[in-house]
Amino acid sequence: MLANYEAVSDYQLSFGAVPFVAAILDEAQKIKSPQARMTNATKALNADFVVAMTGTPVENRLADLWCIADAVQPGALADLKAFSSKYEAAGADVGELRGLVWHDEDQSEAAPPKMLLRRLKTDKLEGLPRKHEHVISTPMPSRQADAYGRALAMKELSGPEGTLGMIHALRRISLHPLLLEGGVCSEELRVEGSARMMATLEVLDRVAEAGEKALVFLESLDLQDADQLPLLLKRRYGLARLPMVINGQVAAEARQARVNDFQRERGFDVMLLSPKAGGVGSTLTAANHLVHLSRWWNPAVEDQCSDRVYRIGQTRPVHIYYPLAVLPDAQEYSFDVQLQQLMDRKRKLAQDLLATPAFTADDYKALVAGTLRAKA
Repeated sequence: MLANYEAVSDYQLSFGAVPFVAAILDEAQKIKSPQARMTNATKALNADFVVAMTGTPVENRLADLWCIADAVQPGALADLKAFSSKYEAAGADVGELRGLVWHDEDQSEAAPPKMLLRRLKTDKLEGLPRKHEHVISTPMPSRQADAYGRALAMKELSGPEGTLGMIHALRRISLHPLLLEGGVCSEELRVEGSARMMATLEVLDRVAEAGEKALVFLESLDLQDADQLPLLLKRRYGLARLPMVINGQVAAEARQARVNDFQRERGFDVMLLSPKAGGVGSTLTAANHLVHLSRWWNPAVEDQCSDRVYRIGQTRPVHIYYPLAVLPDAQEYSFDVQLQQLMDRKRKLAQDLLATPAFTADDYKALVAGTLRAKA
């Protein structure tokens, strides 16, 4: 029997009455929330044997791992309160947790297997092409740099509201200043107003010339609007239709139809996707170029987005692009550069130590401190 988590939740009593020999939980991060109805319904399945599969066992906090493990092997990591107090407290020894759950293939065959078996596609899957990552730093045009400077001044406001407002303003301006200056509908969207967009269009120009396909991950629904970036791309590349969009407003059936069309049609094409809605589940191997036009705070989510093109079925070298908007006179302290460095550190910690990849209060403080050095 095949079912999604929503169906298990909606028909919990019916599923719970079936004695399953085994339950295989794919994309198990869907049940990472301990009190969610979907999680409780899945844990209530009557199965003799349970296996969970996920690319992100720790998505926001270490309790995510506890919740998934509790569905597979109830009680193995104690109760949530005890787990959190031991491993989520300041200064906790996460390495101890890694040693407890992570099965090392080099360990003695006499030792009992542990619950978490890790497989990296680069190590285990034969035939995958090479993956290339490109960080593209582009100086901000004058309008964007001026808006950025005004946003830095928001730090002068009192209390945390000033700092938080500044960070969100810098984040939007680094994508496009129109997102803060009256909104994208206030005037025609122009690529030359944004360093990131200029870098992205340079990438897409090369992709179009090669007759290949690209995905562009973009969080802003305003820019995804048909009259904004899709229309700009249609005109620039002479496309027969607007580029397809996948976001939270697109129903599941329509998403799959768009994926099928994108996979089937030949020649250059580009699809715009929201990281949370389009970053999981879809196979889009017709594209071998992927641009992170806007950045998600969580590198695990971002890596899932990249995996839409880097997976079984991909036959061409894959190129992942990270366009950064940088201040002409203080590049290393630009918001995009500071965020890139922080994401790299979080990604490595998550890979090596099972540390949470989500941002903490200390991460935000480090981001603010690094960004404000541009004013010094």
